This record gives sequence, C-alpha cells and structure tokens, in this order.
Amino acid sequence: MRKTDCSSKWLILTLLLSLTVMPMLYAQVTDVYKVQVASSKIRYSIERISSDLRLQEPLSLHFIDGRYKYFVGTFSSEAEAIEHLPRVPVDGAFVVKLSGELENLADTVRLTPTDTIQAERMITDSVEAPVSDTSLVPEIIPHSTQEAFPYQPPVRGRNPVIYILLGLAGAVLLILLIVTIINSINKRWRLYREMTRDRVKERLTHVVLEEEGEGIEVDLKTEKMSHLEKQLLIEEIMKLYPNLSGEIGNRMRAIYVETGLKNESVAKLKNLDWKVRAEGFRELAVLNVPVALEEIERSLNSNNMALRMEARLALIRLDRDDPWCFLSRMKKTFTEWEQLKVYELLKSSNVAIPDFGRWIDSSNQSVVIFCIRMIRAFNQQESHRSLIPLLYHDNPEIRQEVIMTLGHFRKSEFLPLLVERYGIENQDNKKKIIKAVAQIPNDEAANFLRGILDPDQDLRMEAAEALASIESVGLNGIEEILRKSDEKLQTVGRYLLLKELEKSLPNNDLSDKSNS
Repeated sequence: MRKTDCSSKWLILTLLLSLTVMPMLYAQVTDVYKVQVASSKIRYSIERISSDLRLQEPLSLHFIDGRYKYFVGTFSSEAEAIEHLPRVPVDGAFVVKLSGELENLADTVRLTPTDTIQAERMITDSVEAPVSDTSLVPEIIPHSTQEAFPYQPPVRGRNPVIYILLGLAGAVLLILLIVTIINSINKRWRLYREMTRDRVKERLTHVVLEEEGEGIEVDLKTEKMSHLEKQLLIEEIMKLYPNLSGEIGNRMRAIYVETGLKNESVAKLKNLDWKVRAEGFRELAVLNVPVALEEIERSLNSNNMALRMEARLALIRLDRDDPWCFLSRMKKTFTEWEQLKVYELLKSSNVAIPDFGRWIDSSNQSVVIFCIRMIRAFNQQESHRSLIPLLYHDNPEIRQEVIMTLGHFRKSEFLPLLVERYGIENQDNKKKIIKAVAQIPNDEAANFLRGILDPDQDLRMEAAEALASIESVGLNGIEEILRKSDEKLQTVGRYLLLKELEKSLPNNDLSDKSNS
C-alpha cells in the first residue's frame, strides 16, 4: 500500500512539474506571420525588389531552404496578416508563418531602405551586377501554389534542450504510470490470494475435523479447484502435517493422496524451474508418497546444490529398498552444508541408520569424510578396522577425521597407531592426535603426553591441557608440569591449576577470595 501511495505522489508531483515547466519552455518560442511577395535563388537588393513590385512598405529578407525570400509586415496573428494581404499590390502574395525563438529572429537579414547601400555593396562583392534579363526577374510564387502546396517553413533556432526535457518528462511519466499499474495489480493479486487461502483453509479444516461424510474428494471437490487453490491447499497441508499424528495426521495425508494433489507435486518434478522441482521433491518426501523415484534420482548430481540436496533428502525418506544409494552415485562434492542437512534428518526422523563403513572406500573423498563423521557420530565401532588404513591416506583431512574418530572410540589398541603418526603428521593433525590420546584413559597415554617436548609452543600447551584432562593424572600431572624448569610450561601449569581449583571450589568462592 505504501509503495502505491508513494508512486501516486511521485506521479502527481511530476505532472505538476511538467505543467509548470512546459509553459515556461514554450514561452521562449514565438510564431510570427508575414506576407511573402517574392522568392529567388539569387540575392537581390531590397530597393530593386521594392521598385519592381512597386511596394511602399519595407521588405524583410530571409534565407530559407536555399532561397532568398522577401516578406512584408510582421504580424502576431494570422488574422492580422490576412487582413493586411489586400493592401499588398502583388498578385500571388500569400501569408506564411515563421517559427523560432525571438532572439533568433534577429539573426535573419532584415533590410530596410537605410540598409540599401550596405546591401548593394554586399551584392556587388558577391555577385555580378544584374542586367536587364528577364531570366533574372525574381521568381514570384503564385497564389495557386500556396493553395496546392502551402508553405510550411521548418522550425529554425529552437533549443534542443526543450525536446530533451520534454522527452525526459514523458519517460518519467510513463515509468511512474507503469510502476503504479504494476503495484496495483500486485496488490490486487495478493488480496485475491489471501482471500483464496482463507477459503481453502476453512474447507480443509471442515474436512479434517468432520467425523462422517460422503468422502474426502467429494467434500473438497478438488476437480473443480483452480491451480492456485490446489497449490494453496498443498501449502496448508505441508504446514500442518509434520506437527500432526494419529488419526488427524492420517486423514491429512489421505486428503493429499486421494484428492489427486500428489499429481500436482509429481508434475512439478518436470518443471524447468529448479525451485519448483525442489518444492515437488519436498512435498512428496514430507507426505511420504514414494512415487517418481527415477525422476528424483536424475537430480542427484545436478549442478544446483539446493536441488541436489532436496533430491537426496527425498530419496532417504522415500526409497524403501536402498535409501542411501545416492552415496554410491555421487559425482559432485558432498558439501559441509549438505552433510549437515542429512545429519539433521537422521537425528530428527525415524530413518534407519545404515552401516556407513559400506562407503568408506568411495572414490568421492567428500563421501568418505561424511561416512567417517557418521561412524563417529553414531558410534559405529564395528567399522573401526576399515578406518585404520585411512590413517595413511593422501588427503590430510581424511586422516584428521580418522584420528578424531579413533580417539572418540577410547580404545587402548589405537594408541600405538596415534603415537606413530604424531611424528609424521602436519601441525593441525598433531593437535588432533594430542586431543585423541587424551581421551584414552591409561598410563601410556599420560606418558606420551609427558614426553612431548615439541619446540612449538601451541603443541606444548595442547599436551599440557590434555595431560591435565586425564582423570588418572589430574593435579599430579599439573604439579609435574610446574616442576619443569621451562618458564613457558610453568605458566601453562599455573593456568591449568587455576582451572582445576575453579572446578573444585563452590561457585564464586574463588572470585570472592581474589577480590578480597
């Protein structure tokens, strides 16, 4: 509504501005009327033309369209010029209109008798003296020519800025008019859509809550619904169904299936717009209608990441035989965002969790990383043997995920492998090994951490914190750190000791003592 009001205000403002500016622009343009008595390709003096035509009033000379044209009088209106026409003793004289800016009219040559000497001098300098040859008699345009071909001289001297401003004003008015019309149409469409939605919601509520009836399809009469009504009905079902259970949930799904609304979703799978296709995947998946699986599988390796994601989530829900088959067919990178969405689906739904060790040797390294993470997240320790060869993988990210997973399993049998890899791995993976070793509760892990004297300060701090975190070591490990002669390690030890004291004291006791 605000956009429409704003557009209307701009339209009114522009109209007022145009009405104010245009008269000012046209005020600079003046039309005058004259009586044309002669026209010639050669310039003759005013005196000669006046003498030949026996004129008593002064002549004016204008060079127009390559001809010298001679006029008498200057009138502000056509009526005045026509009234004066009978007084001109020249047969065939006629009235013409000259248009142009007032200041530019002075640019035309206007010769009065006082200008005759100068005019004659100009003619003498420019052309040969005229002789008494009838061919040199000024060409007189007869009155009949005026009637057949009325003389309309071109507009001369008009400022082009006028046309530019008028064009801009017209363009602005047209744009504002189009914007106003579009906003009005959109407003009416939104209003109609909301009214239709309210009507659909009312009918849906009636069908869901009624205990007896002639049938869902008869009650809703979907065969008479428009495409918009069907789409709004699907949207309302999608909003309500995930939060419903029992008989009401089953009835809601039955409405979607029995009334043929599922066919609307299936039709979306062939739409050229990826957003519409993704919407169709989501509708079928949420309402658990296992149809058109082949069509969904075609989008598993789409270049559009969002479409790929919706296709995978739909297959996990709908494919009864092998819902995780997409892991074997993936050619694109399995992004972090896609992995997170699949993990959220596993945590929030009743989808069966597969043995992720099945894809641990996939040629797609992003799939391997995802499977290692899922093995760790769902504690699939039976897959640990397939993880050990990956400690020697070329990809450091895969090795890092394996290190974290072996530490998560907290098994002593993995400690020698982790200790062996410590001297080979890069900086980040060394930190992960230290944290993984700290999760293995035995003396060998503590001895390994005590023995780390890496020159890198970050690694030493990681080892010190890991040592202090082992329950079997605890404060004794911190005291051992404090006994080191290394000043930096002693600083780390004091920091860890303070953290341990904070854990052991009641809340705020330590802070109160420090303040006192």
